[in-house]
Amino acid sequence: MGDQVSERKMDLASWQENWVNSADFQFGLNELNSVVAREELLRIAAARLQESGAGYFQIEEEHQSDVSTAQKNAVPNASDEENAPKAGRQRPPKIEAEIAQLLPCVGETKETIRNEIWDQLDINNLVRFPRPCHGRIPNFQGHQRAANRLSKCKEYLEARTITVNENDAQEKVRYLSLWDRKVLLVPASLEEGLMWEIDGNDITDKKCKQAASKRGLASAQFGGDRPKRLRDLKGKHLDLVVIGSVCVCPRTGLRLGKGTGLTDLEWGMLYELGVVDEHTTVATTVHDLQVKPLPGYLKTENDVTVDIICTPTKTIRVRNRAPRATGINWHDLPEHFGQLPPVRDLRRAKQLKERRISEMNQSQSGSSASCSANGSLNGNDAVDVNNHEIDSICEGSR
Repeated sequence: MGDQVSERKMDLASWQENWVNSADFQFGLNELNSVVAREELLRIAAARLQESGAGYFQIEEEHQSDVSTAQKNAVPNASDEENAPKAGRQRPPKIEAEIAQLLPCVGETKETIRNEIWDQLDINNLVRFPRPCHGRIPNFQGHQRAANRLSKCKEYLEARTITVNENDAQEKVRYLSLWDRKVLLVPASLEEGLMWEIDGNDITDKKCKQAASKRGLASAQFGGDRPKRLRDLKGKHLDLVVIGSVCVCPRTGLRLGKGTGLTDLEWGMLYELGVVDEHTTVATTVHDLQVKPLPGYLKTENDVTVDIICTPTKTIRVRNRAPRATGINWHDLPEHFGQLPPVRDLRRAKQLKERRISEMNQSQSGSSASCSANGSLNGNDAVDVNNHEIDSICEGSR
């Protein structure tokens, strides 16, 4: 009887492995986009697990029939009656920890995941000043080791122009960028400008640390009183983008920030300007505890997904990165974002560009039959119109 039970357990373990690797499970895991679909996947998984485990439980019941008559006739106490399962109900087989981790947790939201990560970092004393880390990009313990790992990546070594967010957790990345004589761009307050720019070639060795700090970035000594605007970024291209995260998924590169949406907005603006594109490498430095599989239904079209994750102990390259935002979603843009000067100027430039292209298409279609057949501007003309409108709009805002 024991051998038969062992065989059924092995069959069940084999089935669980095949189910996780099956096309149905992978499709459901990658394509989850609603609570209904997620609950349906869990229902199917539970049904199949219970169905496959039925024979095993029957064997267990037969094995229990060999128990001595004294044990069967023993009078149960009150606690046994309370804990005893209901008649006819079979307990499903145990799911291995690896499989349970792959199954999405019903009810998880971005906010609950952020709070969970913040709580764990604070409770385990894994963050530095400022504390508590709630509502912030955590300044995690070991951020210097994570920055050193990033500085050894091929994408960093080959990059000439890098943008790094202004959070304390990425200060060492900013320092290394200046020390390695790269051009460093740091997002500024969108009410004042768009980017601070510091060229590592213009900074002495002793000034690199000061220039990489928050105070140094905003100081007049390093040009902090003159943040770059839309016009100043014309013709630039970022080779590497480093952003902070509260939580990041190692499978899809989906990241959760502190919930303000500013990082996604800055990426969208840079994409609209042509400073970044779909081939631009995006990296983040986080603590190992901040690396966690995230369900696919949390992904939105505005999210910026990452290619490289550096922690104090390892470097993770995301092989199946989810698509990232390709500009600003103007229809769903919050009103308070639309009132920011750079966003307002960029929207005006985009509207004028579309109007100019429409007018030129109409004039071309009316002038000759050949132009009517084409019916649109070529790509170079569209880029020229875009740059011309951005120049004309931003000239007055400088």
